[in-house]
Amino acid sequence: MSCSKKAESRAKPKKETSKQPENYINPSVRFPENYINPFLTKNAMNQQIRRGARDRELKLKSMADAGVDSLIDFNATGPKNIHANSPNVKRISMACLVNAAYILEIYRQRAMGANTPAASAWCEPFNYKLKHLLLSPADGSIFGAVFVWSCLSALRHFQFHRPTVFPAIVIAFRGTIFSPANIISDLRDDFNLILQQINKVSRLDEALRVTKQMVREYGAQNVSLAGHSLGAAIALKVGRIMAEEGLNMDVHLFNPPFFSLVSVKDEKLGIFIHKIRESAARRLAKGRKDDAHAQAAFIALQKWFPNLYINVYDPVSCNYFYYFRARQSFTAHSSIINSLLYLLGRKPEPHHLLPSANLFINSTGPREFKVAHGLYQWWSEDTQLQTEQYSLNVQEFADLVNKFDEVTVSGSSHH
Repeated sequence: MSCSKKAESRAKPKKETSKQPENYINPSVRFPENYINPFLTKNAMNQQIRRGARDRELKLKSMADAGVDSLIDFNATGPKNIHANSPNVKRISMACLVNAAYILEIYRQRAMGANTPAASAWCEPFNYKLKHLLLSPADGSIFGAVFVWSCLSALRHFQFHRPTVFPAIVIAFRGTIFSPANIISDLRDDFNLILQQINKVSRLDEALRVTKQMVREYGAQNVSLAGHSLGAAIALKVGRIMAEEGLNMDVHLFNPPFFSLVSVKDEKLGIFIHKIRESAARRLAKGRKDDAHAQAAFIALQKWFPNLYINVYDPVSCNYFYYFRARQSFTAHSSIINSLLYLLGRKPEPHHLLPSANLFINSTGPREFKVAHGLYQWWSEDTQLQTEQYSLNVQEFADLVNKFDEVTVSGSSHH
C-alpha cells in the first residue's frame, strides 16, 4: 500500500465542540444597555432586569455625588443615542435644554461668558441654538433661555427639514441654584411659591412677556415651554395664562412643585390637618360656586394637557401623583398651606391645580432627594416611566361643588 493511500485511510480526528449553555451570549456582540435576551429563563431574565435597575441607580447616584461640574460635560453625562425617531426624544431634548439654561447661569457666575461651548453642547445634538437670555429683574441672573431650531445645524447632520417632534422655539426655565450669587432671589421666589403667591415671583413677568413675544412671532403651536423645579412652576403659570386666553401650548414640567402634606404619621396631627382641610374645602367650594371667573378659567384649562414628569420619591413633586389619584376627594385639591390661608381669610392662587394633564411617573428610581429631584433622570435613555392621562370635565367639577354643598348642609345640621 502506498503512503498516499495510508494517509487517506487514516481517520481524521473530530474536533470536540464545547456545548454552550442555553443563555449564552457571545461577548463580541454588543447590545444596548436595556436589552433583555428573549432566550433567558424567567429567573435569569428577572435577575438581568434587577441588575439593570441597580446599575441605573448607581449611575444616577454617582452623577448626583459628582455635583454641578458633572452635569456640565455633555460627553460624560449626556444622552448617547439621539435620533428624531426615538420615542423619548421629546422628553430628552426638553430636559437637555433646561440643563443648558442651568449651565448658562453657572458660567455667568464664573465670569466665563453666557454662550459657552458647554451650554451649546446640550443644544446642538437637537439642532438648537441660543436665541435670547432671560434675566431676573431682582439680581440680573439668568433664569431661563430661548432656544431656536437651527436649519444650518440640521444641514450639518444631513437633516433637510424640522421634525415635527422638535418645536421651532423652546423657552427653558432653570430651577434653584444654591450659590451665593443668586441664592437670595431664588429662595425668595421659592418662598413665594410655597405660600401660593406665584404672582410675586420676580421673574414671572419677564417669562410671560418673552413667551407672548415668541408666540406672536412663531405661533403658539411652534413654541414649547420647559422647566425644572422652580422653573417648572414658572412654566406652568405661564402656560396656564396662555391656556386661559385660548392658546394651549406644549409644556414640559420636570419635578414641578406641589407642596402639601398628604400623609402624616402622627395620628393627632393627621386629624387636625384633616379638619383644617375639610373646613377650607367647604369654604373653597362655596366661594367657587359664586366665582364665575374661576369656573370659566377651569373650563378653559380643561382642554390643555401639560406634561408632568414626576418621581414618586421626590417630596417636592410627588403630590401631583396623589392629587390625580385622589380626584374624588376635593380636599386633595388644596394643600395644607392653601387650607390655612383660606381659613385666615386670604385667597391664595392655587396655580398647581389642574383639571387635565399627562403624567410621566418614575417609580423605580433611587429614593434619595438629590437624585429623585434631579433633572438628569429625565434625559436618561433607560429611565422607565409609567404614563397616565387625567381629565376632569365640567360636569365632574359641578358634581364636586354640589357634593361639598351637601357636606356643608349636613355639617351645619349636626350643630
